[in-house]
Amino acid sequence: MATQQQSGISGGQAGQLLRLIGGVVSGNGTIESGGGFRVDRASQGHYVINFDNPFMVKPAVCATQIFPDLPQDSNPGGGNPLDNAVLIFVGLDHFRIQVGDNNGNPQDRSFSFTASAWQ
Repeated sequence: MATQQQSGISGGQAGQLLRLIGGVVSGNGTIESGGGFRVDRASQGHYVINFDNPFMVKPAVCATQIFPDLPQDSNPGGGNPLDNAVLIFVGLDHFRIQVGDNNGNPQDRSFSFTASAWQ
């Protein structure tokens, strides 16, 4: 299970390490994979991801909706590009994300994310 990891990847300032947290969250707000965070489903399609340990600087967060929420690739035709995930806040200790349908309506959907920062 992934947790806070330190990487030997260079690119930060001397002595800095890359901190990386990531995971997959199901539409009902349960953690399917990953670690170092907790999930609160605030409302339909709106989730708050709380980091177990805050970052020292604002992390770069990337997220995408996982479509469809159906088992075993049962809809290989894919979804509409408007089915999406939007970051609505990024802070040191949490971020907020909203996912929705192709009409712009919030809807509970699975998503994956990574949060990283040089520290």
